[in-house]
Amino acid sequence: MEKSMKISPNIALYVPRTADVQQLAALAGPGGSVELEQNFVNHKLKTVTAYYGELVSST
Repeated sequence: MEKSMKISPNIALYVPRTADVQQLAALAGPGGSVELEQNFVNHKLKTVTAYYGELVSST
């Protein structure tokens, strides 16, 4: 994540459903923001997508 942030602050991580939400939030850093999207298939949670930087929705 550190190397990616040097290239661009706009990052999307596609992680398994078992990913630690607290850890994903901590990756945003102090004052940063993260948006988490849960991805379902056949009404079952399969993955989570974490958006950082300008990819976070402003609404």
